[in-house]
Amino acid sequence: MEQFIINIYAEAQKASALSSTTRTWLIVSAIVVFVIAISFYIGVVIWSKKLRKKMNLQAQKEAMIQIENIRNDVGVLPLEIQDYLKAKDNLYDIEGAINTVYRNNYQNVLVLAKDHLFSFASISSKTKNPIFYDINDLDYQTFSKIQLEFASEFSNVVKAYQDQELDLVIAYSCNMLPSEIYDKYFPKLINNGMMIIKYDKKHKKDFNALAMNLQAANLDYEFNYFGTKFLFIAKRTKTEVANNQNNK
Repeated sequence: MEQFIINIYAEAQKASALSSTTRTWLIVSAIVVFVIAISFYIGVVIWSKKLRKKMNLQAQKEAMIQIENIRNDVGVLPLEIQDYLKAKDNLYDIEGAINTVYRNNYQNVLVLAKDHLFSFASISSKTKNPIFYDINDLDYQTFSKIQLEFASEFSNVVKAYQDQELDLVIAYSCNMLPSEIYDKYFPKLINNGMMIIKYDKKHKKDFNALAMNLQAANLDYEFNYFGTKFLFIAKRTKTEVANNQNNK
């Protein structure tokens, strides 16, 4: 009987050891699977970003070919004004806005550029139609000095905005939140007009709230880039966009 009990105890110890070993292997296996899954996910994210970048570059090349057919000074900005102002505006942000005006043949353009005077000056000097400004969001006194100092750059007219209908609103910086810009100027856009608002992390919550409202309204919008990040909002619904694509 005593030997029987000893045998049972020995078997129990073996079972306990086996159980412990099994648990260890299960934990190790789970960790390995987790690491593989994370690695796969990271790989997919990196691949997706590279693919999007490649597609964006291709789209940019095609867009530039189209622009060059209607604009003979692509990439040429009044850099002497940039030096004069000691401005640090992103040149791709400026070039992207100018090309947007040309590609869509926008006539009435409002530029909000409280802290981006060089951007405003560049757009007004490189586009053919009058550019509007908000009297509360432009250092007009400094801009007037620039016009006198670099008179050859400014054949275009700038006008104070007075509730005219608009084709395009470009907001680099102003005294309003993104949602306030939208509320004030989006109703002034013509059908298929566009609003472009420079993204600022300081207003992340407001941008997110605005995006949710745009989604709820089924409006065509996206966060995308010129040189830095912008919110692009078209005055048309996603349904209209889909219908137009289906009719092509």
